[in-house]
Amino acid sequence: MESETFGRFYSPVKFIEKVKNTSKAAGLELIRQAVTLFVILQGDNVPTWAKAIIIGSLGYFICPIDLIPDFLPMGLTDDLVELTAAMQQVVVFCNPSVKRQVDGILSHWFE
Repeated sequence: MESETFGRFYSPVKFIEKVKNTSKAAGLELIRQAVTLFVILQGDNVPTWAKAIIIGSLGYFICPIDLIPDFLPMGLTDDLVELTAAMQQVVVFCNPSVKRQVDGILSHWFE
């Protein structure tokens, strides 16, 4: 299971560091999806199965070794695919409050 494999790489601090270090190369779409998953993960009404998906996906994003190394051209493509797949599974938890929090985080981090 993905959360078992990549979940060990996830931590809130590592996530924030990865987002800030890769934001230029990653582009807004990838960063927005990653931050949205991060915010959903913090929700009280998010079930364990959804949290496991998110932790696995964000762990993959953070993991320095993945399918396409991040330092290569198009190296974040696999990360975008992974985050998109996770988002499709937990999109039901992406409500207007989550969207406002994401916008606030992005504007604060990238003023």
